[in-house]
Formats: sequence, C-alpha cells, structure tokens
Amino acid sequence: MVPIYEGIQTLNSYGFEVVSGIIMGLDTDKPETADVLLDFIDRSRIPLLTINLLQALPKTPLWDRLQKEGRLVEEDEGRDSNVQFLMPYDEVVSSWRKCMEFAYEPARLYARYEYQCDYTYANRSKCRSPRNSKPGRISGAA
Repeated sequence: MVPIYEGIQTLNSYGFEVVSGIIMGLDTDKPETADVLLDFIDRSRIPLLTINLLQALPKTPLWDRLQKEGRLVEEDEGRDSNVQFLMPYDEVVSSWRKCMEFAYEPARLYARYEYQCDYTYANRSKCRSPRNSKPGRISGAA
C-alpha cells in the first residue's frame, strides 16, 4: 500500500478523521496532476477537502521568489490566482474546476462521509460522561 493511504487508514482505524488541503498550480504540477488528485480523492475517502489555486501572499518567500522571476500577476481581477503558473493558466484552472466538481459531486461526497461514519467514527474511543469524570483527570487515564 502507498504510505499516505496506509497512514490515512491507520488514523481512521483509531477513530481520527483526516482532512486534506490541496493546492493546485504548483511548479511541480504536470498535465496528469488532476487525474492523480481525482484518484487520491477516491482512494483516500477523505470527506473534507479544500482544493485551492496557488496564491502568493505579500511579504512571503513565495512572493519574493515569484517577483524576482517576474511571475506575479497584479491588477487582473478576472484571474483566480495572482501567480503565472509554469503550466498554461487555462489548463490549471480547468483542472482545478474539474477536481472541485468531482470532489463535491453529491453522491461522491456522501459516500466519503458514509465511509467515515461506518469505518472511522465507529473506532472512536467512548468518553465518560462529564458527570462521572473527576476534575483534572483525562477520561480513561489510570
């Protein structure tokens, strides 16, 4: 099994729900990046995903680097990012939208939450009622 999937499965087996933040438009992205992400979304069964386009914030190393490279796009409100990507802008935005549509398609989203209910939440530790707990003690501690 791929280590990231194994890690997610291990966390889920202990009752921990994993969330994911994904950034598209990185310099390492390739034409097949969207397909790899779609596979990750399906295989990981992570219900809560944020999928964003790369944005450079002022006074950050990314901003400084992109400014030196002439890759900051300023004063263009029609763009979804202020970064001149290495891949064509329209291709990155199209891939981003494709991933968003796929990830948040109602049946897929429901299936990921259903998996969490069946296989993750069922593994959560049962906490004692506050009525039965002693102040200053962690529930279940010896």
